[in-house]
Amino acid sequence: MSSRKIICAVSGKSYTFAKDYFDKKVTEYGDEDSLKKYFITRKVKGYLNKGYSVQEIRNIVSADDDSLPGADSQDMKDMIDMYSQFVEDKMITKGRERLIENALGLTGEAGEVSEKIKKLFRDNRIDDDAVLKELGDVLFYTVALSNIFGGSLVKIIELNMEKLNARVKNGTLQGSGDNR
Repeated sequence: MSSRKIICAVSGKSYTFAKDYFDKKVTEYGDEDSLKKYFITRKVKGYLNKGYSVQEIRNIVSADDDSLPGADSQDMKDMIDMYSQFVEDKMITKGRERLIENALGLTGEAGEVSEKIKKLFRDNRIDDDAVLKELGDVLFYTVALSNIFGGSLVKIIELNMEKLNARVKNGTLQGSGDNR
């Protein structure tokens, strides 16, 4: 029998689950290895859903940095690779049709994010969870398109940071056009 000891990926705190609850969580995460790699507590999920960064949550819950994976850890890379494969497994279209479907999916989902935010101005309210779910859909299509072009989520982040840092350095962060 395997250990039912689980460590929260964000807080670093250790939990030992009762067998029934452990089995439920294994089903929720897909398999025991994924549960052990990516488990986060309800409390941490609540903070994430409210927009707190991982570092802010770690400060709030007084996480011990020695027990946490670094930003460049293999676990994070594995999670990104796993998500990329997750996206690939959901693809229905192929070739040119896939490119078009994924591009339209990205713009459609970005529009849905805007629709949710519009309600803040129109109705003076916003559903944070609904916005986050739509951003998840934007991420899905971003990764799908990145996969088509041989990229990865890490590569997209690196390229975007390089581009924006160059614009800051050149004093061209404001303005328009790709080559500023």
